[in-house]
Amino acid sequence: MRILVVGVGSIGQRHARSVHQLGHEVVPCDANPELVGEVCARFDLTESYLDYQEAVSHAFDAVLVCTPNHLHAPVAVAAYEHGSHVFVEKPIAHTVEDARIIVDAAEAAGRVLLVGYVLRHWPGMATLLEKARGETIGPAYAARVMLGAPETLVLARSDYRQRRGTGSGVILDYSHELDYLRLLLGEVSMVACLTRTLSFLPVGAEGSAAMLLQFERGAVGELHLDYVRHSCRLLEIYGERGMITFDFGTAHMSCSSWEGATEDYSWPVERDDAFLKQFRVFADLIAGRQVLPEHNVDGLDALKTLAVAIAALRSADEMR
Repeated sequence: MRILVVGVGSIGQRHARSVHQLGHEVVPCDANPELVGEVCARFDLTESYLDYQEAVSHAFDAVLVCTPNHLHAPVAVAAYEHGSHVFVEKPIAHTVEDARIIVDAAEAAGRVLLVGYVLRHWPGMATLLEKARGETIGPAYAARVMLGAPETLVLARSDYRQRRGTGSGVILDYSHELDYLRLLLGEVSMVACLTRTLSFLPVGAEGSAAMLLQFERGAVGELHLDYVRHSCRLLEIYGERGMITFDFGTAHMSCSSWEGATEDYSWPVERDDAFLKQFRVFADLIAGRQVLPEHNVDGLDALKTLAVAIAALRSADEMR
């Protein structure tokens, strides 16, 4: 396939690498000519663009939207208007209204929309889903998430996180956590959140967030997200019969019963593998092949995750 990658900062270059590795034709597009030049040099490319509106008119099978959040909707809509399938990096958009615009455009065009919640393809995720949904720990009562990700700011190739109007900060940046909690525990009915802007970080929006979620099935979730604690991504789920712990950094999972029995699982971690799996799902959807429901993060699914994230921001802003 012929694939246009719009936005070739850190995450866009990772997607370009995956597309190229899988044997597809990749074409970069970014308003920053230096970033475009990096991709062209790495893969010996001759075609590239600095303007997405010009780029999408050049007959691409699919467009990968890897821009700052506030540009997701205009780029996706332009791609659909020219007949391309669209992959949008998470979150689907910067606002719920923009997310609906993307969903409507995909439906009107009759083209695929996939949103990049790559943790659904993470090593061990299938086993985590099996254990959390099965009888291993019984009905889930609570979940706890701890995330620290300063490396995101180190790797960033643009400053969009510095402004609420373009990026928002750690909540939308790591809406992955909200996505997989919805996958594991069901829909969210209520959100409470406190945030803090940290003056020593290059982020004008929240650099730290503490969140409580009430799930429709009855479970309660606690999340702490920040750009400070070094490389930490942990999940704990507590149930009637025991608990599950999952470390995304090491792909190590432990299932423990309250009686003392423990099962441990580990998987090798190669981050690009999850992105390769994600693109294969996108290609399968384009080809009309069936994929597992938990791998098809369509527009409506991603919109629900965004709605929880926006509710958390409102809770912090309005103190309610």
